[in-house]
Amino acid sequence: MKKMRKMKERILSFVLTFAMLVSLLTGVSPMEVKAASATHTHDGITFQAINSSNYSNLSTAGYYYLEGDIKISSPIKITSGAVRLCLNGYTISFNSTSLGSTSSGCLFHISNSAVLEMYDCDGNGKLTGGRGFYDGSAKNRKAGGVYIENATFNMY
Repeated sequence: MKKMRKMKERILSFVLTFAMLVSLLTGVSPMEVKAASATHTHDGITFQAINSSNYSNLSTAGYYYLEGDIKISSPIKITSGAVRLCLNGYTISFNSTSLGSTSSGCLFHISNSAVLEMYDCDGNGKLTGGRGFYDGSAKNRKAGGVYIENATFNMY
């Protein structure tokens, strides 16, 4: 009985040592690996991950969620179909300080009967930094965050 307990302690010690070694060598803890591979669903629908390297996919109809904060320098244009996006507690920010002469100063430009539905299951997600645009007249400033042109935008 005593030998069995010692053997269990050695095995547990080996497993913990191995996990610490992997964590030190890769810079990623086992818990982070598990979180990164988790799926994201709403109402039984699985959403695809979006990050700073693939956010242009948001121009294509589908179900998406943010894996982290994203900075953009030009609008995400949605011209057909329906894009459903869960901010997942993260921020999409516009990385420009000037007003454009077209929709170039907004975060999203939705047109041609397209649809953008935005969710935030975490409750802390944000859209920030959109500068909008104007046509030379001070009274015609438009769309700092989401420019909707013959389209639909819903937030839940």
